Amino acid sequence: MTQFLNLDDFETPVEKVLKLKGKEHVMQPMAVGAFIEQMKAAKKLDAAGEADIVAHLDQMVDMVDKVFPTVGRDTLESLSFEHLRAIIDFTQKSAEAGAPTSKKPVKAKK
Repeated sequence: MTQFLNLDDFETPVEKVLKLKGKEHVMQPMAVGAFIEQMKAAKKLDAAGEADIVAHLDQMVDMVDKVFPTVGRDTLESLSFEHLRAIIDFTQKSAEAGAPTSKKPVKAKK
């Protein structure tokens, strides 16, 4: 018996949109490779044991830039800390909402 997983049948998560300066920006899912890069960078910062706020903020901006690429890094860097934190919280809540789920039960092919 062959088991078959059709990723094309997975529902996409609810679309998340950030409105900034009158323009809407659709949140893009973070690819596994980008997530790994972010985690490696965070681990390096933690291992250094330094309270390097600049490096942490730079990493936060990078993460937001990856999921909202239409905003642009210059715009992200011009935001207040409160706005950047709100975007990060919004992004994390979206990730915590769960992975996509299958529209149909996965059936074995005969």
